[in-house]
Amino acid sequence: MGTATVIGATVRLTALLLALTPTTGGAAEKELLPGIGALDRRVPIESTAWPWAAIGRLNTSTGRYCTATLIARDAVVTAAHCVHDPRTGRRIRPSTLHFLAGYQRGTHVAHAIGRSIQVAAPAQTGEAASIDRVADDWAIVTLAAPLSVRPIPVRPTESETGAVPKGSLLRAGYSQDRPHLLAVHEGCSVKQYLAQGRVWLTDCDATRGDSGSPVLMRRGAAVDLVGITAAVTGGDTTGSLVVPATAFAAAPKQ
Repeated sequence: MGTATVIGATVRLTALLLALTPTTGGAAEKELLPGIGALDRRVPIESTAWPWAAIGRLNTSTGRYCTATLIARDAVVTAAHCVHDPRTGRRIRPSTLHFLAGYQRGTHVAHAIGRSIQVAAPAQTGEAASIDRVADDWAIVTLAAPLSVRPIPVRPTESETGAVPKGSLLRAGYSQDRPHLLAVHEGCSVKQYLAQGRVWLTDCDATRGDSGSPVLMRRGAAVDLVGITAAVTGGDTTGSLVVPATAFAAAPKQ
């Protein structure tokens, strides 16, 4: 947890840590979830149709998980802090990562383990404590075998500082309070462009477990991945922080 001054405002950042084992549900628990306000706009999706089948849980050897998205038959994108062990700060071995595409209530459409990991900043570990670290909080996990699931195209917006129409975003993830069912917030928006557009502050509902979750945009009949969720903010700037797809769109698979 930390602070960063951006565009004349102090933004309080709280990293979206990998979800722990959920406690019993209820109103008291919901109040404690970072990033989710009194008006919870997430809707559970009980479907494995595309594009939901291309979104899945990324389970790790630490016993925690994140959300990841298939961007090629043999590659997923997630947050960089998802592929580090928070206890040691070290990179998790790729072979201990399990991607469950279209995960739903203990079942999945497809499964593969990791083969290699590429991150923007190899030294980055722990919580994202500054806007610059959030901007680099992405990772591509190349899978050991290609999946039959259709990937979601990575298509950055034309401009990272104003080209996202209001209400055009859709965020989907496996939240801490719904770890076995995808939940979607559709119709959210960019509130502010930070660090010269390298980070978006959005009003998309997100919390623990949603780290790495895709931020999508519908363009006619198409659905494109335009960013991933990395952190949430607190105080007067409550919202979720998104790494736009320009950060990783051209990254070669390893």
